[in-house]
Amino acid sequence: FVKPEERWTTLLQANTEYEVVNKGVCGDTTRGGLERFPQDVQSGNPQVVLIQFGFNDCNKWATDNGLHRVSLDAFRANLYEMILRAQRLGARPILLSMFLANKGHDYRRWQMPYLAAIDTIRRDTRMGSYNLFASVDIDTVDGLHPSPEGHQVYAERVASVL
Repeated sequence: FVKPEERWTTLLQANTEYEVVNKGVCGDTTRGGLERFPQDVQSGNPQVVLIQFGFNDCNKWATDNGLHRVSLDAFRANLYEMILRAQRLGARPILLSMFLANKGHDYRRWQMPYLAAIDTIRRDTRMGSYNLFASVDIDTVDGLHPSPEGHQVYAERVASVL
């Protein structure tokens, strides 16, 4: 959707003192992220670990027979585990919320319990009470994937909490 140099992680690298290593995988869920965590995160020596999931976890595919790709309980457990692992590394985990997608009423309805879970986890783990995307619109190319302008806003919001 956007060029690599327009992605928020690349823009963040250009505007922060941190080395930004993007280990995100398009279409991945917390299940896959947790499976990759030892190799992708624990094998390094990160100071900060940005964790953002939810869009794919809450989604429902026709083949899912009405189920979310990852149940809400599993979503919570996977996020808690990633946070715990980051803390045990001595890194500062930052749990990023999703922005409200403009993919239709059903998708937003699916998102809401997952967004609430993220807020609860942030409170439970004392990670701060900010929601970076609650009061801002992220410009998208398709209602879900940020446009170059959306990536710029994303990078600015994330940089504000580093």
